[in-house]
Amino acid sequence: MAKKNSESKTPHPVWGDTFSEEEIGLMNSFMHAARLQESSDRSGIKADNSSAYGYYQFTTAAMKDINSRYNVNLSYNSREEQHYGMMLLTKYNAELIKQAGRKVNPEELYKVHFLGAGDYKKLVKAVADNPNSAF
Repeated sequence: MAKKNSESKTPHPVWGDTFSEEEIGLMNSFMHAARLQESSDRSGIKADNSSAYGYYQFTTAAMKDINSRYNVNLSYNSREEQHYGMMLLTKYNAELIKQAGRKVNPEELYKVHFLGAGDYKKLVKAVADNPNSAF
C-alpha cells in the first residue's frame, strides 16, 4: 500500500495530505510530460486556434478558473506562476478522478486536462451508463 503524505510533519502547500506519495509522483510526472507535449518546454508559445498560451497551454478561461477557485492572481508572466497554476489544476483534476472512482494516473490526468472538468464528468457518466463502451 502506498505511503500517505499525511504521515509527513507538514502537508505539502498544494498537494496537501490527501494524496499518496505514489499519486504525488504521478501528478508531478504528468505535469512534466504535459509541459513538454503542450509547449516543448517553451514559455511564450501561443496556440494558433485558441487562447491557449505558455508552458502548459492554459486557455484564458482555465487561468480565470484557477484564479477564482483558489483566490490567487496568476498570469502567464512567469514559469513559476504557470507551474503553480498547473499544480493547482492538477490537484483539482486528481480530486475529480478520485471522486469518479477512477485511479489517478497520467492517462486520466490528461483526459481531464484535455477535456476539461465538465466534459470529463460527462465521459465518466456515459461510460457508467454504457459499461461495454471503451474509455
